[in-house]
Amino acid sequence: MRYLRWQTGSLANGIAPPSIWGDWSAPGFGVGPEDRRLTATAYVYRQAEIMADVAGVLGRADDAAAYRATADDIRRAFNDTFLNVQAARYETALDPGYR
Repeated sequence: MRYLRWQTGSLANGIAPPSIWGDWSAPGFGVGPEDRRLTATAYVYRQAEIMADVAGVLGRADDAAAYRATADDIRRAFNDTFLNVQAARYETALDPGYR
């Protein structure tokens, strides 16, 4: 819970910062060429969804609603920032073009 609170507190307008997280990278492989904000934001979104589900199972409806609202806010920011509707894909200015 504290880790997710730290992550969501680091978001800028619902988007993860570009350089402080790397927990999605496989050990020994470094960071890919993409804009890391896309991947990091997707992970924070998923973590908020998981926490909402866990809180629901534990009967903590208020916590579940708060985590779900956080996930919804992140999803909206993610789509607004990275979704190219015309191309039907998520992209950033740093993508290598293989998506």
